[in-house]
Amino acid sequence: MGRFFLHYLSGSSVYICNKCNCHFANVEDLLSKGFRGSGGKAYLFKNVVNFLVGDLEDRTFTSGDYTVRDLLCLQCMEVIGWRYEVSKDPSQQYKEGKFIIEKIKMTKVPQQNLTGSGAPLVSPPLAASPPSSVPAASSTSPPLFPYITGIRATLLSLSNSSLNRSGN
Repeated sequence: MGRFFLHYLSGSSVYICNKCNCHFANVEDLLSKGFRGSGGKAYLFKNVVNFLVGDLEDRTFTSGDYTVRDLLCLQCMEVIGWRYEVSKDPSQQYKEGKFIIEKIKMTKVPQQNLTGSGAPLVSPPLAASPPSSVPAASSTSPPLFPYITGIRATLLSLSNSSLNRSGN
């Protein structure tokens, strides 16, 4: 399995995951607040980052039939919405390639609540510092692709504790 890298966004405001604070989209990428998801209100975005996609599925919504893929948060793996792949109705084809994120799954954070690198001031629950072999970022140039270290750090601590028990 390859390593995933998180993208940190900057802009006037950023939408982040309610569960882990992972960045999803800039407010400038918001196209519409007039959508509905299974949990209530949902927003349509033209660009989204830090997600994985599920398998292709055919679904029927109030506006028609679509082929979609679920979106999962890259950090906490929570299903956050879907991406429109194909619209069966020609009048709805403007949605193809666009993203829906359910409002209940995200929070809008103003720019003043973000650090210089675009990372949230509140650390995600699983966040850990990068390994000592990774050079620290300078204050003038924020890292472009910060490490996803939460899971890796947990695995490293588990393997280190098992080595200590075995006397190695």
